[in-house]
Formats: sequence, structure tokens, C-alpha cells
Amino acid sequence: MKTGIAVVVSLILFGCGGGGDSSVVDNRPVYSVSGSAIVLTNTVIDSDVNDVNGPYASNNQVTSAQELPPIAVVSGYLTSHATQVSGDRFATASDYIDIYKVDLQAGQRLFLEIADWESGKTNSDFDLSLYKVSDESEVASSIGINKTELIDVETTDSYYIVVDAYTGGGQTLSRGNYTLRLIGQNQLITTHSQHFSTQQDFVIDEMVVNHSAAQARTMDANQYGLSRVSGSAKMSLYRNEQPLAAVAGSARSALKGGVQSNEYAAKKRTLQTIKLLAYQMGIDSVSPNFLYQATALSNDALVERQWHYQQINLEAGWQAMQGQTLNDVVVAVLDTGMFQSHPDLNAQLTGDGIDFISYDSISLDGDGIDTNPEDPGDQSGPNGTSSWHGTHVAGTIAAQTNNNLGVAGVAPNAKIMNLRVLGYGGGTTYDISQAILYAAGLENASGLLPDKTASIINMSLGGSGYDSTFNQAVQDAVAQGLIVVAAAGNESTSSASYPAAFDNVIGVSAVDAQKQITSYSNYGSYIDIAAPGGNSSVDLDGDGYGDGVYSTYVNENGSSVSASYQYLNGTSMAAPHVAGVLALMKQLNPDLDSSEFFRLLTNGFLSDDLGAAGKDSLYGYGLINAEKAVQSQIGVNDPDRSYLSLSASQISLSALESEASFSMQLVGAAPISIVDIAQEADWLELDASATDGNGLGTYSVVVDRAGLSDGNYSTSITLTGSDGSEHKVAISMTVVTEEAGDSGLVYALLIDPNTGNTIYSQQLLMNDGVFQFAFAEVAEADYRLYVSSDNDNDFVVCDEGELCGAYPVRNDINLIQVNQNISGLSLDIEPITTEDLSSLSQSLLLKVK
Repeated sequence: MKTGIAVVVSLILFGCGGGGDSSVVDNRPVYSVSGSAIVLTNTVIDSDVNDVNGPYASNNQVTSAQELPPIAVVSGYLTSHATQVSGDRFATASDYIDIYKVDLQAGQRLFLEIADWESGKTNSDFDLSLYKVSDESEVASSIGINKTELIDVETTDSYYIVVDAYTGGGQTLSRGNYTLRLIGQNQLITTHSQHFSTQQDFVIDEMVVNHSAAQARTMDANQYGLSRVSGSAKMSLYRNEQPLAAVAGSARSALKGGVQSNEYAAKKRTLQTIKLLAYQMGIDSVSPNFLYQATALSNDALVERQWHYQQINLEAGWQAMQGQTLNDVVVAVLDTGMFQSHPDLNAQLTGDGIDFISYDSISLDGDGIDTNPEDPGDQSGPNGTSSWHGTHVAGTIAAQTNNNLGVAGVAPNAKIMNLRVLGYGGGTTYDISQAILYAAGLENASGLLPDKTASIINMSLGGSGYDSTFNQAVQDAVAQGLIVVAAAGNESTSSASYPAAFDNVIGVSAVDAQKQITSYSNYGSYIDIAAPGGNSSVDLDGDGYGDGVYSTYVNENGSSVSASYQYLNGTSMAAPHVAGVLALMKQLNPDLDSSEFFRLLTNGFLSDDLGAAGKDSLYGYGLINAEKAVQSQIGVNDPDRSYLSLSASQISLSALESEASFSMQLVGAAPISIVDIAQEADWLELDASATDGNGLGTYSVVVDRAGLSDGNYSTSITLTGSDGSEHKVAISMTVVTEEAGDSGLVYALLIDPNTGNTIYSQQLLMNDGVFQFAFAEVAEADYRLYVSSDNDNDFVVCDEGELCGAYPVRNDINLIQVNQNISGLSLDIEPITTEDLSSLSQSLLLKVK
């Protein structure tokens, strides 16, 4: 399948290694299946997790502290008490603390995500502390009551990082997985966290109590040594008149735990008291009395994670639109439906969406075509979990922006027409075709027409079969002036995928953060343009997360669902970038149609050329550039206007890269030249030898890492035009001289797609940062391939905090047809993250242990 759910199922075949083994299973021939599971660079597994099959080395004391490289992602496990579960490593003993030793640079961040944490529940509460190696003095601690903890490294030094399980204030048990990220000192990156830390500013020995919690409403202040300073029926300010003595280090007896100042001791004492009260009165009932200063805050808290917008020059495109008259634009998203109450989407929907799934067995909502396109879940994942594919796609196109919440959309002023066409097992030609006709305002099976027809259709779906009925519906929509965008597919093949390969459809391939074609993306003559699709096996922006595409999502917790955000990979994620840029163009020029789009694309007005000069089979005409696209439409009403166009607003160099380039072009007839170039970093050299006398052409940047400590470094280059315009390129690069050693164990599973049962499994140890799997005798059949750790030994893989991956990407699981020897399979595995409660994070039973 192409997008986790598809019109036509495509089966993937990789390299033939012969005619198969002579032995048989159940009268079926057997073959070999092999490949690699690749982890993010410097991914480390805690050396004392609960899985008895994994390698073991206690890291509970400073003398046995587990050493880390300065930039790393750690997948860990803690239990404050013995689990008393037979077969667990810690069945009869606790593992309440993990200690890591590392050299850190000033400006780095330590970010702890506690798995399985839920507001109001206390199953897992871990704290984070930082100690100097030289004297074991405690320099910072984050001891909040929420899902994340955060510490900023203030001084370059050698440190112990301590993660320990909290059990005070009636919290009797803390147990589960966690992810610890050592983030480089990249000033372009901020980390969103709700935590209480000694590094924050608050009034010592004071706390704010929210009386909405039942215990807080009836609290006896004297019982806790508190005096009420002031307040109301809803909220009160209390002062601690009998301060608790500061505990000498949250690491208990493992470290000396001395503190550096009386102020630090008092701040920690205050937070310890607040945490104690929180567990006795209600987890959300008490907080510090924070001190605030006037500051400019980022409006959308998680927009920093959307590196992919910088890649398409979106901010410059937005700036170019300021002051322009904008037209109303509707983008029809033909997908799984959406979680319509998501706070970043609910105001963006047109209200006239339709569920076009005509078969009850596919729709799973108990009826046929109806006016409720809510996504009830497509159950495309194991054990009935769902992909929430349409919700993610819609967020990239038009998530609400400047609402002080979550993420931003490419075209935040556009509206989304939610057309549900994919459900359990995919979607049908008929249903998808009817949705296309509806979007175009043409007669269709619903008997209804939209209040306003769509301008653009996004289809992050596809299959390998040409379908004349499907094609006719597409061409009918194009004839009505609609522009149709489709994902190229994730099979890493040159075979045509439809609807992307239909005439007049914009076929979109996927690139990674290095602007290279991804390992999964389809390619071929039908590719028109490329856009960010993500690659979670690298982290070029230094935020501690693999570089997937970040957007709106849904968190599944048993039978309940809630709004969330998640990183996903795939051409399904690339296509909505193009649809969003098209929406910006249509806002400026409502007459733009497919033929004009392709004319502009062919002539270089919409993209930055990648790969071979001109159109090629990997990138089409290159990477979509939002600034160029917007400027092309502003020029419709101002043909004499000239401007300078920068090919990239950000360049990120991994630890293995030393060179990159960007270009400056003139668009229009009036001459403009570069009159000034400014950059300050000593480690960066700018080569302008490939530019002309006006400073137009290609610039090369070369970094020199000699003498630099490990970490992430950032600077910028500013080019000033003779028209007074300024064009800034943000440059970041990673220095890693110390790499993590191989660590941990994962399981490779071949699973029956019909029953969800594990048919074949292997235990894999890391070798040079890669997990290699090789199944020697696999009976002929179709399988799904998963690779995951099981840190908590609960026989459920892909839990939050554990390494997890599926072939070819986790959100787009393709069947592997085993009817010959198969080699060279490749997939990425990464920790399931705070917001990443995907279809694979729930109940995939590991039946082989």
C-alpha cells in the first residue's frame, strides 16, 4: 500500500537472491528475508532495562554510570519498586535510578519525556537532575508534576545526568519507559515543556493553589504548614511557614548531592513541597508562584519543530503576501476524514464535508454516504488502532496559525473541505471519484453540492493500477479549474502510482532535511515536483528528534481519543506542502489553473532545481519554493516588478557534512544586485566565486570544525540587495567527535497482516549503530515487518519511549510479499515520542518471548 491505506494494494519486491530454499512449511516454499533497521545517530538504550533478553549493566551508581556522547537520544526504563512479575529483570529488586556521565557544553538542553504519563494519574513520575563530576555537587533539577522535565546546561563541564523515580507524597509507585534527549546548543531550537525547575524564576516558599480539585477545596492549610496570603473561591496564594529541609539530591544516596548556594537549596525545597502537596491534593492543584517578565513569545508553541517549512522558504512567502488582497480558497482533502474537534483544525473546516465511503465494512461508522466526515478510525494498525492520516495531512495544509497553540499550516487562511474516502482496508474507485466530483461542484452520489467549490484537491493516497473511471473524475475536476495534487507513493519504485501519474495531476516526491530524495519515495517520469517528506533516521536541526514532518494528530488511549501532534514520514506528508503553497497562490490569483501552474513550474518560477538540470525522475522540476510561488502571483498584477529570490533560508549540516550551497536569483527585468554580505562565525567560510558581477548565482559554504567541542552551532549569512531587501540564510552544523557505542536489543517481527500474530521473530543487537535482521526460512506469504525494543518487558512492543519502526515507514506499512529471496530491506526506528501515540504505540503483542 502507498499511504497506509490505498486505492489499490501494491506489493513490494526487493532483490531476488535465488529460487528459494528447497524445504517447505505447510506445503509452501520458504525464502530468506533480510535487511537493516537504522536508528538515529547516537541513539542509546539504557543499560539496565527490564527486558531480561537484553544486555545488562547497572547504572545506579556513579562508579558504574553509563557514558553518553554529548548529543544523544536515550531510551530508558525505571521502576521504583520490584515489579513482582515473574520473568522481569526487576521482579525482586527495584531500578529507581539511572545515572549517565557526559561532557556537556553551555547552551545544551536535557529534555526528559515520561512515557505513559496521564494528567491526574500517577503511574509514572520521573525527575531529572544534573551534577558536576568533579565534586558531585547538584547544579540543576527539574522536579515537576507533568509529562516532561527540562534542564538548560549553563556551564561547559563534565556532568552526571540523573533520572530517578519519585515516590513521595502518597505516590507509591513509579514505573515505565522514558526518553532522554541531549540536545545540541542550537539557538534556533526551543523545546516546549511543562515542568517545574530550579532554573525558573518563582517566589521561594510560595505556591498557588487551584481550588477546583476536591482535595484543594477542603484543604487544611495548617496541616501542611501553610498560611493563606490572599485568594478567592477559585485560587489562593499560600506561603510555607515551616519549610521542609531540602533533600540532599533527588538521587538519594547515589551521589553526595551537595548544592552550590542557599538560593538553589531554597528553590529546590519549594518545588519539593509543591510536588508533595500536588500528590496529596490533586496533581493539577498546585504550582509555583512564577515571576514573569515582558517578552515576545512564539505564538504557536510547537512551530519550531516544523523544520520543513524553512526548507520550502515559507516564512519569506508569508512576508511577501503582507499587504496583498487575499481571496477565499478551499482545499479539499480526500483522506481518512479528520478528528474535527482538534483545536488546530476545527476553525479551519468548511462545514460542508462529506463521508463518501459507501461500504459499511470500510466506513466503520455504521452507515454509507453521509454528511459526517469525522474519522472514526480506520483500524489500519495492529489490534484495531488507526492511522489518523487525514488529520496529519490537513494540519500541514492549513492548521490554524497564531492561535498560541500547537503548529502552523502552510496556508493558514485557507479552508479545508473534509472529504472522507479511506477507511478500513483503504478506499474504492467509486467513492474517491464521487468525492472529486463533489469538490468540483459536479453531480455526485451524495446528491449534494458544496457551499463553495474547492480550488485544490489533495490526495495523499494511491495505487499501482490505472483506472479510467478515476482518471475521468480527475479530468472533469481539472476542467472546472481545480488543481489536483497527489503523493508519489512510498514503494521506492519507478512504477507509476495513480492518481499522481494521471495527466494534469501534480505528482509529488519526498525529500529529507538534506534535500535528498528519501529512501522510500517513488520516482519516475510522472514526478513533477518535490517537497519535504521526512526522514526520522537523522536529526539535522539538532532538536533531539528525527526529522519527520510534524503536524496535527490524534492520541489513542484505549477507547478514548484526544488531540495531539506527531512526526510522520512519507510522500503523503510531502503532497500537502505543495497543496498549501498552491492555496497561497490561489489566494493571490483566483484564476490560476493547472495549465498555468505547469507553465510556471516548467519555466522555473515555483521551485529550486535539484538533481540533474531541468526536470528529472527524482525531483521533477525541483523543491517547491513558497517565496517564488507567491512572488509569481504578485507579478500577475505587477509585471514590471523585480525581486531577488533566495533558494534556501536554512542550511543544516550533519556531523558528516562540511559543504553546502545556496543560490540567489533575479526574478524580473529591472536589475538588482547584491551590495553587502555579512557573516560572523569563524568556523564558516563563504565562497562566492560562482556568482556574477551582481552577486547572482551560487554561493558555497564550508565549515571548519577544528578545535570545536561537540554540539550544534548556528550562525547566519545576510545578503543585502541594491533595492534595500535583506535575505538571511540560517546556518547550523553539528560537531560529533565522540559517538555512542552499540547498545540495547530490539526484536524484528514478521507478522501475519490478517491475524496480527507474530509468525517469525529475531532478537537483534546493535552493530555499528545498525540492527541487521536475517530470516533464513520464511514460508511464502504476505507479511508486515516491525522492529521494536521492549524495555519494560510487558510483551507489548512499540510502547511510548521504546524504539519502534515498521517497513517502509511507521505510518505507511506496506505488505512484504515473500515469494522469492528478499534482501536489502531498510527501515528507520526511533523512540515513540511524547505526542507520537500512533497506531503502533498500542498493544502489538510480542508473542515470541
